[in-house]
Amino acid sequence: MQSLRQYLGNYIIQPYVKDSEGNISIIERVPGTFIVDKLPINITGNSIWNKNLSSSELQLSSHLQLKTNQDNRYAVTQESTFMVFALQPSTDTRIGLFSLNGTLMEDVTVSRKKNTFICKVSANIPSANYILAPFENKNQIVKIIERPSGKSIIDKIPLFVNESDIWNLKNMEAQKTTEGNLTLFPNPVTDLLSLKISEKRFFIEIYSSTGEFIKKIENKKEINTQDLIPGLYIIKIITDNNEYIRKIIKK
Repeated sequence: MQSLRQYLGNYIIQPYVKDSEGNISIIERVPGTFIVDKLPINITGNSIWNKNLSSSELQLSSHLQLKTNQDNRYAVTQESTFMVFALQPSTDTRIGLFSLNGTLMEDVTVSRKKNTFICKVSANIPSANYILAPFENKNQIVKIIERPSGKSIIDKIPLFVNESDIWNLKNMEAQKTTEGNLTLFPNPVTDLLSLKISEKRFFIEIYSSTGEFIKKIENKKEINTQDLIPGLYIIKIITDNNEYIRKIIKK
């Protein structure tokens, strides 16, 4: 019996068909379509940055790679950084977060050093499934960088974005039913945000989704949001007896 150690190493998972004579044909996406058709796997469980394959095309360094601090390698949380490795990127190459139909949702590039990109998904991106891919933006035209024709290289990676909850908003949402004396509307808001509250004395504090303090308002039931850029914000309402936290979206 041969040792299982011979199978340890880096591989690619991809679909294929096998005919009656045993010939194998790899199933690849049609060029120009936005489909993930290959995924990396490391049977040893070593670092995904390990580059120990002999074939130049099958070396891990030939593929687009993702490194996160999450248990699920293909998931990140809003506002948390992660790393992407791209083969031979040009000076104009960026890493983009794309919808499943190929629409660029956000340029997630924060910085880069040679082939390694430090990336972050903003809090403005809803929790959902996306695709990571390198791209260039020239004259407002987004060009996705695809693998050369005939090469079996990973050039797109699936990614699930988790919603950040630094304010423990999930628990706050569960408590809303017991806080009928407080309402914020409309939400999403474009200009004036109205507050319905029974208390006479209160303070309102506005924070960015990452916890950065923006401004404080006292005893006003209408808040002008025209000075806020579009995105997710946290509203903290402080009264003599209570403290409420709400999430709003500025359009």
